[in-house]
Amino acid sequence: KFFKKILGGDSVKNSKPNPEGILKICNEINISTTKTAYISDTNSDLEMAHKAKLPIRIGVLTGLDKRNELEVYGNVIYDNLNQLTSSQK
Repeated sequence: KFFKKILGGDSVKNSKPNPEGILKICNEINISTTKTAYISDTNSDLEMAHKAKLPIRIGVLTGLDKRNELEVYGNVIYDNLNQLTSSQK
């Protein structure tokens, strides 16, 4: 109920950090990349979002990548998912 469509790595020819996946899903659900945010816990995902020119690229520290790695392409970094959800209240 939260997502209109889910796209996996097997749905594209070019894998991350190529932005093909983001561009494809935005096109399929008819939403502009300028109105799209991306949330991830890896630098490669955030690099992909950067290459797709998404305005909001949120990094969440889960232990996969470090803060300084997420900050390379993320423009907002949260310490955990709880911090992400509590900031929206």
